[in-house]
Amino acid sequence: MSIVRYADHEQAAGLVGIDSTLISVAWMKDADDMIHTLLGFKIGSYIITDEYYDVRDYRQKSLILKNYPIISIQSITDNAQASSPTTVLLTDILIKKSTGEIILKQAGNTSGTVYCFTKGDQAVKASYTWGWTEVPDPIAWLATLWVARLAQQWQFEQEFVEDNIPSGGIKQFKLGQFSVTVDTAGVDALGGMQTKFDTMILKSIEEVKAAYARNLHIASTSAIGVFDTSTPNISLG
Repeated sequence: MSIVRYADHEQAAGLVGIDSTLISVAWMKDADDMIHTLLGFKIGSYIITDEYYDVRDYRQKSLILKNYPIISIQSITDNAQASSPTTVLLTDILIKKSTGEIILKQAGNTSGTVYCFTKGDQAVKASYTWGWTEVPDPIAWLATLWVARLAQQWQFEQEFVEDNIPSGGIKQFKLGQFSVTVDTAGVDALGGMQTKFDTMILKSIEEVKAAYARNLHIASTSAIGVFDTSTPNISLG
């Protein structure tokens, strides 16, 4: 099943068989915030301007940008601390977008072509755009599961209230350290669906975390740059 956006009410509602009008904007934001916490960043596209890299080997022909996947490279400058730095032609760079690696190509003997990066501190300057132009399917699927699960929780709570059993239902459902905790008053009334959903959500969380979560160190001794913390161009919702 290919999930495009969890904001599609019909998709989330269909997972639990409830009216799509019960899928609220608040639940969508909850899913967005949960995934943001899980990944350490919001899904979207970000512009990195003037990020510097140290070069320790005079034969170094490649480097890995600190943020990936790469959407586009705006500029790469070699010998960036010199009075006359060299602008590397983008046609002379091989870009591995999924891993953030850039590799110098020996395309010819054009004057000024850089075949190896200049050794030194903050010797290479990069400006680029990283992120996603569309929400990856596994992330959208996790968000859809989460919104549907919250809707199901609400539905069970409503049914218990309607049956004059206010102490029953799901007392607590939360995500702590990315594991699901369910505190119930009576499992007989839950119909087994909670266990199924919990398993699906946990599996999806592990898959998304393994594929997309990472520790972002925007400023370090080897890469000094400014991270654009403005709202990304896209979001889950």
